[in-house]
Amino acid sequence: MSVNHFEYVCSVFSYTAYPTVVIEIDCFRENGSQSNCYRYNFTWASAADYTDWLVVARSLDLSGTTAKRLTGMFDALNKFLRIGPLTFNGTHRGTWTQTAKFAGPCPSAIDCYFAFEQTSGNFLDSASAGSLARGSLISSPGIILEGVFWPGVFATASTASIYHYSSATSHGVTVWGWCHVDSTGGLSIFAWGPLLSGAGLAIQIERTGVNTFLCSLFSASGAVNFTATFSNNTWHFFAGVYDPVAGKIFLYIDNIVRGNAAIPGSDFHNANYLFEIFGLPANSNMGLDECGFTLSVAATSGQLAALWNGGAGVTWPAVNSIF
Repeated sequence: MSVNHFEYVCSVFSYTAYPTVVIEIDCFRENGSQSNCYRYNFTWASAADYTDWLVVARSLDLSGTTAKRLTGMFDALNKFLRIGPLTFNGTHRGTWTQTAKFAGPCPSAIDCYFAFEQTSGNFLDSASAGSLARGSLISSPGIILEGVFWPGVFATASTASIYHYSSATSHGVTVWGWCHVDSTGGLSIFAWGPLLSGAGLAIQIERTGVNTFLCSLFSASGAVNFTATFSNNTWHFFAGVYDPVAGKIFLYIDNIVRGNAAIPGSDFHNANYLFEIFGLPANSNMGLDECGFTLSVAATSGQLAALWNGGAGVTWPAVNSIF
């Protein structure tokens, strides 16, 4: 008789929203191969139970790798509840529900995600095999850990065209990221799709005054423009959403919708697209951080609020639990 020995890695753990904790567990065999992936929700019985858990969670030592921190939080949750998810019968604290089981790695709705944590060499896409050449881009503190900046230089970088969009399924699209704004000027653009040809969705932030910025979302045939006033050296959350049902694109800044524009569905067609960032200097300290997109989801207001996270942002891999 053979016995399989397993270890697990908790790859997604979202515990900041009452009443439900979202947990994703990747299980590995003794030889290192992955067996299955499970997703669970734990729904708290009351706000008091949730508050008790927050006291435990916030007392954890958060040193070490992200995977170790997440797994440690899962361990602490089990000890706190005195029960694991595989029992399925809940506790007086709440109820476990298995929401999904996958053979092999858990799928992600996020097609591309750059956290820009690499401080040397190229920047790596956490969601796929994409990468951005560092070139003249530099690393500096971002909204979460490291971000990418181009002070005083012209900078552009793009991945290969590896992200496929299928118009046959009429999927929604969401592009998002954080931009650091600077009163001395500059231009910051990040986009899904070849920017110069106008395909895909592009978000552009351009200084037009000391603290005024023209913020735009555009596709091949439509655009949304909004003039915003930002304090110097601050981070702001931007998102562009294409909703195929409404036939519109929507621009969000700091979790508030700032405008929309009607566009034809032909703006999004079958193709392999790229991710691109583009910056102009003008003595600028413009920067980007935590940029990503999904080619299958038109984000809801709840999902955008989760990405915004009260102005604190969210990074990989926890961002997976939002979609």
